Amino acid sequence: MNKRGKMKSVYVVKSAPKEIDDAHKELDTQNVYLLKSEEQAISRYQDTVYDFIDNNDGLFLVVSQDRTFFQNFRKSFYKELEIDQERIRLMSSLRRTQEEIRVYREYQKSPFLFIESVFEGRSTLPSIEEFRNEFKDMFIIVLMNDADDKKLAQFVEAGVDNFITKPASINTLVEKIANTLVPPDASAKRFEKARIASRK
Repeated sequence: MNKRGKMKSVYVVKSAPKEIDDAHKELDTQNVYLLKSEEQAISRYQDTVYDFIDNNDGLFLVVSQDRTFFQNFRKSFYKELEIDQERIRLMSSLRRTQEEIRVYREYQKSPFLFIESVFEGRSTLPSIEEFRNEFKDMFIIVLMNDADDKKLAQFVEAGVDNFITKPASINTLVEKIANTLVPPDASAKRFEKARIASRK
């Protein structure tokens, strides 16, 4: 894989980021479960992820207390996709998340939200509804430990774009992100259009 060019900085948070910096300290990663099983998904979907980051100044915000998931998401994307680890940020609270999203959007950046279905012992459904109401075009993926049809339906109704059941491989993460950014039917239409144009 070719080395990627230097990406734009994402350090635009106005308020003192001490609590976030603390969350970004090196974490123990002995219990790694974001394993790379094959490169097929990565090679197939990486261009969509690069486009989001490079052309839309995108970054990923993770609202989770699962630090193993966060740290391995970060390290895997750096190792396999050469995406700056600062593009994947751990949020310490729902209030702080909302504040940061506002700041990033003010600076023309595109936050992509990963949020647990349950955070600090409570359902995040009300917060997701609030996020969706304020940030209508922001992408949201909900992280779950098990897929419950009733719960899924509630989150879909709240405006969630996709779901990931943990543990998840890097292939699953890359594929879910890409399919959220460009739904498969839209991707297929774009491919077909390019294929027809190449014949002319």
